[in-house]
Parts: sequence; structure tokens; C-alpha cells
Amino acid sequence: MKKRVLITGGNKGLGKAIALNMATKSDIETIVITARNNTQLEETKKEILKINFKIDVKAIQGDLSSFESITDLINELKKSDISFNVIINNAGTGDIGPFEDTEDRKIEEVFYVNAIAPTLLIKNLLPGLRQNGWGRIINISSISVFKPNALLLPYVVSKSVLKSLSECITAAEIKNGITCNTIMPGLMLTDLGKKSIKRSFPDYNDQNAAEIENKVAKNMPSGQLVDLSEITSTIDFLLSDSARGISGEYFRVASGII
Repeated sequence: MKKRVLITGGNKGLGKAIALNMATKSDIETIVITARNNTQLEETKKEILKINFKIDVKAIQGDLSSFESITDLINELKKSDISFNVIINNAGTGDIGPFEDTEDRKIEEVFYVNAIAPTLLIKNLLPGLRQNGWGRIINISSISVFKPNALLLPYVVSKSVLKSLSECITAAEIKNGITCNTIMPGLMLTDLGKKSIKRSFPDYNDQNAAEIENKVAKNMPSGQLVDLSEITSTIDFLLSDSARGISGEYFRVASGII
């Protein structure tokens, strides 16, 4: 089965790691990455082509922070005339701080990016997955869903939607050969992960990063932070034939946090 993959937030961090990993696979035919930052998207596209120049790669700029901008992105994806059979809802955003200090518009943006956009993307791309008779949807949530945090309230609440979304899509679509699962990463050295470290260690900077990251890692049950490769290998498994009957599940990849 040749796979045609959509990755949101594919410009940096985990999304970029997922895209670069996909480029190493012989069964990947098309990779479409989306994000707000077009410069970073184009840079990631170049890196993908360096790994495998034969893959069809498209970088489509898109903003997921409002209904109108999500609709614009969906229209652009439809114009591409790609029949996606893999959707990876990776894009995410969130602020760290007291709930009462969070601007209303920021809360709205967090819910659009983290919860509404994945729901609308799946809804609008489902006909293509059904036509293929085979599909894989992976929603990237967060281990924080199981660890309520007053300083991450909009982020945690919006990310918690994805577990239920995967379960409901499974109930509707498993008969059509479409699986939908959720991955719950722990602390990674992404932009948001570094923001979280900075909150606990205000003096965290490029000079002392390794030392402070080591301190944070030692507080994890496994003694280490989550490596991006742990997420990409979990995705590899979920896309494999061995996982064809696994759907509606969530996978903690979180340094042993439960």
C-alpha cells in the first residue's frame, strides 16, 4: 500500500521529525506538510528531498487558529487532488501560566489548533480514506491529559478531546478499514517542552541547557526525556500491517509517566 501522508505542524519539532522519518520509508508516495511558517516549511521540504528526492513533497502554508483559516487550508488540500490515506494531526499550541491571566482569544486559538482543526480535517478528508478502503489517522495529544495542571488548563483540556475523537472515529470507520489512534507524548525538547522547562528553571538558556535538561530528566520515572524517535517509531508501528486491528487506543510515550 503506497501511503499519501498529511502532517500538520510539519515545519519543526515533532512534526518535522515525523516528516523526515517518513522520507526514509519505501512505501511513502506523498508527504504534505502544513504550518503557519512558510519559510520553515520550505526548509523542511528541502531536507525531505535530500533524504529521498523521489518522494512527492508539498509544503502548504496554513493557519489552524480560526474556523476561516482552517477552511482555507482544507480547500487548499482539496485543490491538491491528493487522496490521503494517512492523517497525522500533530499541530499543537498552548501557553503556560495562570488561567485567569490567559487572554480569551488565546484560549480560542488553543482550542481551534488542538481540537477543532483535527476534527474538521478528519471530517473533510474521510471520503478519500473511505475510497481507498484503507486509512490511518493518528492524533498527537499529550501525557498532560492525565496530569491536570492549572498552568496548562486550555492546553490540557483541548488535547484531551483527541482521545475521544479517536474513539468515536474508530466506532464509525473501523468497518471501512480506517484506524484512528492517539499518542500521548511526555516532555520532549520541542518549543513547548522548552517553555515548560523555562517555567521551572527561569535561568534556562543555551549555555546551561544540557545541565538543566539532565536535572529534569532525572525526575522522570525512566530517568530520561522523551526522544522524538520514540514517537516516530510508534507511528511506524501504527502504520504497519501488524497494527491493522488496533484502533481507538492511546499510547503513552512519556518516560514512564502514567
